[in-house]
Amino acid sequence: GVLSYAELPKLYSVTLGVSGTLQTLSSEENDLLNREYKIQERTIMPSAYPVVKSTDPFFTGRSGIDVIVSTSANFFENIAKEITTRISDHNGKKRAVLVFFKSEAVLEDFSSSTWFKDYAGSGLKLIAKTPPSE
Repeated sequence: GVLSYAELPKLYSVTLGVSGTLQTLSSEENDLLNREYKIQERTIMPSAYPVVKSTDPFFTGRSGIDVIVSTSANFFENIAKEITTRISDHNGKKRAVLVFFKSEAVLEDFSSSTWFKDYAGSGLKLIAKTPPSE
């Protein structure tokens, strides 16, 4: 199956919390929001989060880099380490971590691996077959 994230908002009657970049859209992009997503009214609120520099290690991985090369032997281990690194913010508060897999089979392999055991109670899976009600 194919899941287009651009189509997800069309499944709901209300769209909230779109993006902090709405103020920078071109007129063509605003027209697209109005036409495709029926977003006609907006309330812009100041961000609750501080401006983060791209060199912040919280956003660039535990090694200060965005890409980690893994062998098949340590692939799931490296994913679990990244989740652990990113799941708490600088103040120790928990936050969501999104992990995208190449296929549902790889997602299932990771979910059943020993590396996922620490997250088994809190991890949610979104796949193409997930109904909109979930």
